[in-house]
Formats: sequence, C-alpha cells, structure tokens
Amino acid sequence: MDCGNGRIATSLRNTVIYSGRNDNDHRDGVMIMMLKAAKKSMMEWTTISERLMLTRFNPGKISVIQCNTPTNDAEEETIEHLINTCKKH
Repeated sequence: MDCGNGRIATSLRNTVIYSGRNDNDHRDGVMIMMLKAAKKSMMEWTTISERLMLTRFNPGKISVIQCNTPTNDAEEETIEHLINTCKKH
C-alpha cells in the first residue's frame, strides 16, 4: 500500500508529523505532536510504513518508535506484514 506522510503546523504552533494511508480511509496511521522545543530538538523522522514511524531527537539521542498494531481480529496477512516490516528495521 502506498503510504502518505507529512508535517503540519497547528494553530497553536505545535508540529504534527504523521504517516498513514494514502486512500483517505483514515485508518492505520500514526502521528506525533510536538511542542516548539521538541521540534527544535528533532534530528530526523522516517516513515517506515503507514503503521510505523521513527523519530530521533537530540540532546540525549532519544528515538521514538510510533506503531499502530492491528487488532486481534485483523487479517493474518496484515499482522504478518507488520511483523515482517519490524524485523527489517
């Protein structure tokens, strides 16, 4: 599935980075909302899939992994896809 991602500035000057589906279904996505100080310390962010995103901050060299896992009643293929994606990264 094609993955959409981006960065948005909110009206309160917070920053939202996100990864999600590209089909306007608004499911399976992840996001992180940051205050101005956190945005300044963000070194990079990487979209791995529509369900998985990695963000790195400095100082302290902190990494945040944001993951939206499928529910237990999801199709086996969806679960396996996420597991295999995690194993690659």
